[in-house]
Amino acid sequence: MAETIWDIGDGVILQGTFTNRSDTNTDPTQVTIEVEAPDATLTSEAGTVAVPGNLTNPSVGVWEYVFSPTQAGRHHWRATGSASPEASAPGSFVVRVKRAVFVA
Repeated sequence: MAETIWDIGDGVILQGTFTNRSDTNTDPTQVTIEVEAPDATLTSEAGTVAVPGNLTNPSVGVWEYVFSPTQAGRHHWRATGSASPEASAPGSFVVRVKRAVFVA
């Protein structure tokens, strides 16, 4: 499967799924999603079920953050849960300079 390449300014949906030892989706006490840009700049967002902040919790154990990149290159991200369950889901994605689309 080919990797999706995003443009600067696109809304990249980063999703972390958390499960317990029985492999059942479970919400951690707090979720933090961190994104490292190519220049090592860190963006961090945190939330809870009661106060999700800029994160969304569309279903039990599933947390999402829409990140709008401002730099081209490979970005690395991680979703981390605190307390029960503690887990970490890493990933990466590539961003390019936005291309113009011309229709004749």
